Amino acid sequence: MKRHLLFSLAVVVGWNLPAAVQVETIDLTASTTPQAVRVVTNAVSVLTNEATVRIDVDIAAPGQSLDGIGGAFNELGWNALLSLPVAQRAGVLRDLFDTQQGAALRFNRIPIGSSDFATNAYSLDDVTNDWKLKHFSIARDEGCLIPYIKAAQAVNPEMKFHASPWSPPGWMKTNGKLIGGQLKSDDRTLKSLAAYFVKFLRAYASHNIVINRLCPQNEPVNATSYPSCKVPGPLYAKVLTEWIVPAVHKSSLPTEVWAGTLNYYRPVDVQHFTALVTNVEMNRAIAGLSFQYTHLPWLREYHTRYPHLPIQMSESECYNGDNSVNQALRDFQDFAAYTRTGCQLFTFWNMVLAEPRKSSWNWRQNSLVVIDKQKQTVTYEPSFALARFLGREIKPGSRYLPATVTTKDDGIGALNILPKQFSFLQSDLSGGEQVVAFSRSSGGFVAILLNQGPQMRAQIKAEGKWLDATLPAASLCAIVVD
Repeated sequence: MKRHLLFSLAVVVGWNLPAAVQVETIDLTASTTPQAVRVVTNAVSVLTNEATVRIDVDIAAPGQSLDGIGGAFNELGWNALLSLPVAQRAGVLRDLFDTQQGAALRFNRIPIGSSDFATNAYSLDDVTNDWKLKHFSIARDEGCLIPYIKAAQAVNPEMKFHASPWSPPGWMKTNGKLIGGQLKSDDRTLKSLAAYFVKFLRAYASHNIVINRLCPQNEPVNATSYPSCKVPGPLYAKVLTEWIVPAVHKSSLPTEVWAGTLNYYRPVDVQHFTALVTNVEMNRAIAGLSFQYTHLPWLREYHTRYPHLPIQMSESECYNGDNSVNQALRDFQDFAAYTRTGCQLFTFWNMVLAEPRKSSWNWRQNSLVVIDKQKQTVTYEPSFALARFLGREIKPGSRYLPATVTTKDDGIGALNILPKQFSFLQSDLSGGEQVVAFSRSSGGFVAILLNQGPQMRAQIKAEGKWLDATLPAASLCAIVVD
């Protein structure tokens, strides 16, 4: 079987040539235990003229501050974990959330009501026309989602959260249902929706789960066959500006209101995009922007118009349950593209699923970890290895550093990991854009890229200092300079 490895090249340098070298690798093949980081020697040598790749890192021009990486909580994930013996379950939780030895999922997503990976559709108030929300309750969450989140917090008490609904209560929508439909536009509905969010934030805070970012609707351009809700662009801007932002501010809760989660990749989406990007009042009121499945030119335009607004990537691609190596590498491609465009957080989608990896609406999808309930076995998928690799190198407070592959071999440059089952190719990169670099708390930096070709020599330049490195064949490489 062909082996797929992630490589991390750790180099200690002063003002002269490298004094010590450490090369770390991690196997991308699915495994019944967390893919182990291994040390390889002789990846960096004395500077020569044999290098075919040059990478420039601009330490003097730091960009956005990074939050790290995250994943998404859901009911089906917790149900899968509950099928394991207590000790085995605790081990999986450590592997996902431990910031030293695990994947370090630090900033994670919470659904408000049901996502498509709940056991069935529900909201936090399903009593029709309960405008004053007298029947609002998180009792169901207290039996499933909240225990999952608390178990994760026990591993990392500093964990942060962003939250979004797939649908508001059905009675707030034109079709009266949780599936499909569109948000009503009358003031009574919008006032009640804003109050619904405040109640959610307070109820979760009572469990010491503080929501850092509220994104009022998942994919507001879509009405799907699972919990969802269309919110036209002008209405979306209105409900945020006039109702949700004022209600959250008035509550004195520490939560920020972000526009999201926005997904723009079809020609028809331009109307929604235009309504939001041209609404100066809304973009003055919100604290940030949350995107997923978005063509990069649209994201760049938004970021160029409102550079003061931080942005995050809120959901990696769902795929089809294959959990292949190429899909994990495509996730890396998305990570590189979104980060280069200004995103400070990359959120993986499902963290845990049970076989056969299907949603309650029969959509087979990927996850970082897969559990066979009957056999009580755990598989750490290639995307878990990627998450562990990124979480190991990118810590909160790291700053994005501009980096470019300026001289390249055929194997270095644009990433072309394009699963054929999707028509949207929102994160294609070109030229020397496939490298991403970040500052480190030590004062050094890390540069991450994919070598798609054979083993080759590379020169890395930063602040006039040069490093000569060997990039392993067909591998992701992280060149770490302390």
